[in-house]
Amino acid sequence: MSYQTKITNGNGNEPNENITTSKQASNNNDKIGNLVFNVMTSLVILGSTYLYYYMPDYIQQLYEKYPDYKFPEYSDFLIAFAFMPLFVVLREITNKCTKKLATAMIGKKFKDPSDLENFNIGKVYIKKQSCNFYKVVFYIFNVIFGYIVLKDLNYFPVYFGGSGEFKNIYANGKIDMTFYKPPLFTVYYMFYLSHNLTDMIYLLFIYEQQTDFPLMFLHHTCTISLIFFSHFTNLSHIGAIVMFLHDIADIVVYYMRSIINTDCGEFQKVSGGIILLLIYIYTRLFVFGKLIYSCYDNLSNMMDQTLWYFMCFLYVIHSYWLLQIVKKIYNGMFKREFDDTASFKKQIKNVD
Repeated sequence: MSYQTKITNGNGNEPNENITTSKQASNNNDKIGNLVFNVMTSLVILGSTYLYYYMPDYIQQLYEKYPDYKFPEYSDFLIAFAFMPLFVVLREITNKCTKKLATAMIGKKFKDPSDLENFNIGKVYIKKQSCNFYKVVFYIFNVIFGYIVLKDLNYFPVYFGGSGEFKNIYANGKIDMTFYKPPLFTVYYMFYLSHNLTDMIYLLFIYEQQTDFPLMFLHHTCTISLIFFSHFTNLSHIGAIVMFLHDIADIVVYYMRSIINTDCGEFQKVSGGIILLLIYIYTRLFVFGKLIYSCYDNLSNMMDQTLWYFMCFLYVIHSYWLLQIVKKIYNGMFKREFDDTASFKKQIKNVD
């Protein structure tokens, strides 16, 4: 069922001129933002193409320089492929088993058939609610898994309960290419790659398209490129830290998404938003920023530099999301408005 939404104010009436002007300004900002995100995505794709052709020679040089070290192999990618069907099955099981709970939790305004706009949006939110449940559990599991794998490594920082320092990633002014990998390190890395590949498939072909699709496509493209190329060029000690710090904030991100469209209290939503803000600043801006800065003085070739630029792109995305989180907290505290950072109100298709 295709559905064309109609902008109304909170009382269901036609918006006044000021609201219409505000909506038009917001739409213009979205267009500019999406243009920037599309340009950044194009740069990531061009950079990934360059890395793909440069990587075989780079890997060969590593083999020749460090003949006794066991470098990643392309067969590692089979681990990621093996996990993908498991993730699909788990998603579908979660969707089936939590549909009643998701329907019960969704806000009353999304359950009224006489309000066709919100009723159709509610159908989409119910599907997303099950996805939120799945991702909260996934990220909790992956943080625990990652901590078990990484906690004793000399570069896993005290910021996350380790005893290492970022400086141990480097040796003699260059990135250490012969670092120790614990037994489950490769499985952890490919497990995370598999999750992101599966999520990209859902983003492109299964999820209803949201207003932040260009941004999410940029994020997924950048993340997958970073994981793939950092692993096969043996820069995964940096990548593992990036993966771990992302997961911590994502637990709270998807918890907040699971309650934002429900009728739970304003205090729970605002306080949860503030907790998310603090964790987000600490992990994705402070710690990630320190990691990016520490890498800058130790880049020795185009491979390192290109992946470093990809990390900077992620940092830009995080900064943009931080502004969105602050905006939503402000709206919740002072305007009593609670909604997600993205919506389906501009395009809703096949909601049945």
